[in-house]
Amino acid sequence: MHKKILEDIATYLQSSASARTYQDIGLLGGLGGQLLFLWQLNKQHPQMLRETFFHEQLTLIQQSLPQLQRQASFAYGLSGLAWLLDLLNLEQSGADYDASYCDELDKCILHQLNQTNKALATEFMSGLSGIAVYGVRRFERANKTAIADAVLRQIENQAHKVSPESLSWSRPQEPLPASGDTLAAKVEFDLGLAHGMVSVLAALTALAQVPDCRASAKKLLSAGCNWLLAQTLPSKGFTSSYGNFSGKDEDSRLGWCYGDLGIALTLARAGTLLKDESLIKHAKTLALNAAKRTAPGKPVIDAALCHGSSGISLLFLRLYQLLKITTLKEAADYWYRDCLQRYQANKLSGLMPFDPQSKSYQQSSGLLNGYAGIGLYLLYYQQADNSWLDALLLA
Repeated sequence: MHKKILEDIATYLQSSASARTYQDIGLLGGLGGQLLFLWQLNKQHPQMLRETFFHEQLTLIQQSLPQLQRQASFAYGLSGLAWLLDLLNLEQSGADYDASYCDELDKCILHQLNQTNKALATEFMSGLSGIAVYGVRRFERANKTAIADAVLRQIENQAHKVSPESLSWSRPQEPLPASGDTLAAKVEFDLGLAHGMVSVLAALTALAQVPDCRASAKKLLSAGCNWLLAQTLPSKGFTSSYGNFSGKDEDSRLGWCYGDLGIALTLARAGTLLKDESLIKHAKTLALNAAKRTAPGKPVIDAALCHGSSGISLLFLRLYQLLKITTLKEAADYWYRDCLQRYQANKLSGLMPFDPQSKSYQQSSGLLNGYAGIGLYLLYYQQADNSWLDALLLA
């Protein structure tokens, strides 16, 4: 069944996609993510890839890049597509890798980062934490540090000092009416991996791999973890240990985007980097508690990577690989079976994501909320290839 699902996803993407006009070529929701899946698929099942189709769609992305020169984000814009192009450049070229291949894209991204009148959000999807992923890749593959340096400066400048030993990062502040002629700002601390301060911690863990960034990134990371540990929910009355936002006592879902799993993985990685056993211990507690939630308070209603069974399984699998606790592999297997059962019941339609706006299940091809992401997960589950995991802050 595993191979049949991959075949069905590949067939759908390579047949229907060619007939559509793309409005989104981005990595996490658009054509970029579909090509990432097809590229990974080709490594294990080359007979499933239509090479002509792949190269036509890759050319479409390359031709569309000028339209994104003012959009630096990882999910929707240049940094995510530059990450993809650099991965393809490296894996296609091997020893002939061209370190200057993405230089023009780097200039556009740096221009956006260095605009003094426009501070980018710190979150992963549309902001600095996502761009950091590409910046670290440029250091690792091409020894270029300009993007990583620029991202770290902005993250440091936007930190809220809560106490001498703790920092956090807020969502973009919304002005509220106040007395007189001034406006008060509403500061909201999001605890998600997709849009919140947890993504900043994951980005700092990655940025610490860059020598010039290491000391500052580790200092910020330690203070950020201190703040996060203080945001746990009361022990009684909740199935999760963290809510979606600081100060709001509500259960969070099982998923990649929000909740205990993303926090556990981020703390485990941070603890390993900082050699802080207390962080690793807390990560183990979070992960093991999450493993008990086979019927979470917020039901798992689809198979998507973002907050469906494939994403939950992937996070448990990554936690197992880091923490070496058998219970976590068993949890990964449980949600893997959930994903397969959805396909078994309704074929590819069983893997459709739930659309909250229409309140119905809709076909989707993307990485985070569509077939491409489920396919990537299945490929990883079958034969772990971690070359793409940093694209979701998982490595």
